[in-house]
Amino acid sequence: MQDIELSVSTVELVAASALQADRPVRVLQYVLEPFGVPLSSMTTGGLWRLTGTAIDDIGTRQFHAVLKVIHTPLRWAGIDAVPVEMRGFVVAHVPWRTEADVYRSDLAKYLPAGLRLPDIYLIEDLDEDSAAIWMEDVQPESAGGWDNDCYTRVAYLLGCLAGAPEAPMGAERDIADFVVGPGEHVFIPMLRSGILHSHPAFDHAIDHHLEQDMLLFLDHIPLLLTEAAALPRTRAHGDACPQNMLRAGGGTVAID
Repeated sequence: MQDIELSVSTVELVAASALQADRPVRVLQYVLEPFGVPLSSMTTGGLWRLTGTAIDDIGTRQFHAVLKVIHTPLRWAGIDAVPVEMRGFVVAHVPWRTEADVYRSDLAKYLPAGLRLPDIYLIEDLDEDSAAIWMEDVQPESAGGWDNDCYTRVAYLLGCLAGAPEAPMGAERDIADFVVGPGEHVFIPMLRSGILHSHPAFDHAIDHHLEQDMLLFLDHIPLLLTEAAALPRTRAHGDACPQNMLRAGGGTVAID
């Protein structure tokens, strides 16, 4: 996890924004604790939860926020696993600034009813290769997991976003990048090696034909990429999954 130096002035700015205070606040105490470090993400330097108390014209109040640091893939903890000759490709094709750019844009006003972004309190460029995003500490509903109705509803909302004609497009990623990058260098070799046959995900969860079907599918990838390249491009979350689509307040909050 990337080291973070936190100033009182930054905490006070975040606290004032989180509390929706009209005037500057004075922070009485705060704690910044790391949580859920997704080391598999090339562009995430770390996640922290900020809690504290501050005083303003209303009185003494508690505030909460989440800090996410994003950075160039070259600072990823697992970059040593990427061949040196491939690192230029990774930097060119993994747009690490996208999340900050989205939060700085006016995309939020084009989202369909029922889908929103987290409230953003502050975005700071730490240096030319990293940035800090201070955002709402969304508290997702804990009752039950995702069912078919949840997936259907979120799929509909994402479809509405894709079809929003005036929404900004943002950074584009070609689906071929996933094949040329992690596909050809990680996942396809693993599949061809047979090592996945003993992976727990294959055990009792699917029929025994899946591995062979996946191997046959590899032969169709070039044609599918050609067909995909000819299709219109729209807006997409990029990593829409229950972890990043938080159900809260009767709607869905899209993060990451």
